Amino acid sequence: MLLRPYGILIDGKIEFGLEVLIEDSIITEIRPHTGIPEKYILSPAFVNAHSHLEYRGYLDKLHQPAYWEWIQALAASKLTEDLQEVDEWTHVAAEENYKSGIGLIGEISDRPFSGKAMKMHQLGGVVYQEVLTVPRPESAEFYLEKAEADKKKNEEGFGGRVILSPHAPYTVEESMLRYFAGVDEPYSIHLAETELEDEFFLENKGKIAEFAKEHHSRVKSTGERVFEYVDRLGVIKRDVQLVHCCALLEQDVERIAEAGATVAHCPRSNTRLQCPIAPIREMLDAGIRVGLGMDSPASGGVINYFKEMEECLHVSKLRNREVYAEEVWNMATTMGAASIGFDDWRIGVGCSPKLLKINVAGVLDSQELINRADITCLEWV
Repeated sequence: MLLRPYGILIDGKIEFGLEVLIEDSIITEIRPHTGIPEKYILSPAFVNAHSHLEYRGYLDKLHQPAYWEWIQALAASKLTEDLQEVDEWTHVAAEENYKSGIGLIGEISDRPFSGKAMKMHQLGGVVYQEVLTVPRPESAEFYLEKAEADKKKNEEGFGGRVILSPHAPYTVEESMLRYFAGVDEPYSIHLAETELEDEFFLENKGKIAEFAKEHHSRVKSTGERVFEYVDRLGVIKRDVQLVHCCALLEQDVERIAEAGATVAHCPRSNTRLQCPIAPIREMLDAGIRVGLGMDSPASGGVINYFKEMEECLHVSKLRNREVYAEEVWNMATTMGAASIGFDDWRIGVGCSPKLLKINVAGVLDSQELINRADITCLEWV
């Protein structure tokens, strides 16, 4: 197959005057044009580095203005879910992701349905099978075994990697975090999404502290910030995906880089839930592999990757620590893929990413491409 676009996105930057030869789905040559180019730009498919397909049914249903009230409402709603409906939601969301140009997903699941939906709708990636142990009544081992059973079902439906993963420091007790610190696979964990986690772990104050007291939680305040707590336990290590990371200090960013962990940035969800703006400029400068994620329609809104990229650019400007369009496109594709363990998701010789044609003529740079393109411009190669 010979592809002759007028521009190719390589590591987020548009390169002109090149064509691509593909044999057996592998890029075998990138060379100067040998003919008249067509009116499209070629890009690796997008990577949704953090997703909850199972929450598709909550689009426009949860109206709580801020994180804690929102997640409490979500948790309450999950207790009354019809599991057949949840299964159906994963298929709706998976199809919407694919139609939005998504080729890989870092999917968070605490049910056994997402893997099957991903395979059916041609989505690759990894399923992080979520483990929560508090404030639930049974032992941590009970919920670990339940997650193992759901993991097997997702593996059967997906055929790809499914990795047990702790939900968050305030919903997984210390013994279980120590367990994950000792495993070899690169799991995912929500971390420092809001300041509430520091209030609880450092000072035993705030809404999480009230919740922990009311429900006799086995997670206790430790007198240190949440990042210090999980790092002391050994949770932060190479290739582990840290989700959100909004409320971090400069030394935390340095430690993530030193450890070789990755970050999933979900700007629309963070804005919607009134979270702090994540220090993405500092992360990129430190060499951290940052992926862009849409989280779920419950907090991120309609599945639309162009909107996610726009919000990423916007919130960085609000911090006066701007990230640039080439970097955001890289986060959305090649770097995002690397952040969940796919290192050859680039337009390069020997690589085999899924590819998108973006049918917009005359674009000169990545910023203009984000401004002018939308889902209707996308075509799978």
